[in-house]
Amino acid sequence: MNIIIEDAYQEDIKEIQKLFYDTIHMICRKDYSKEQIDAWSSSSDDNEKWLDKILNQYFLVARTDNKIVGFGSLQDNKYLDFLYVHKDYQKKDIAKKILSYLEKKAEINRSEVITADVSKTAKSFFEKNGYKVLKEQNKKIKKISLPNFKMVKKLGYIQ
Repeated sequence: MNIIIEDAYQEDIKEIQKLFYDTIHMICRKDYSKEQIDAWSSSSDDNEKWLDKILNQYFLVARTDNKIVGFGSLQDNKYLDFLYVHKDYQKKDIAKKILSYLEKKAEINRSEVITADVSKTAKSFFEKNGYKVLKEQNKKIKKISLPNFKMVKKLGYIQ
């Protein structure tokens, strides 16, 4: 499978929104309740939010056969905002490839660390990729509590 990592464009929003929604509903249901999943995925149809993220973050998509199979974004060169892989393309190193691009961008921009708020589902992936848990936390979305983890990784950049 040939995976291409490239910048996201405004025209990608619908496909990104569907991938976001489907991944949460299919992959995260073992770790979160239906109520939590519904709250978490509720922003999937917020076109303005997604447009803002694509325009104002380092936002990448992974494609194969002209289909988006993953996406990730870096905010302010130090915060990993998104990292999602299509439900049918899990465990194919797509997330690792996207993460590598995001971390390289952070290093190029002289960030010493990268942080992320990571779901229970994704925690082991991040640990395998050098991230450490700073703390457990609860994010509120539509008055629903979603437990997750603040994680950090030291990067290779040294001042």
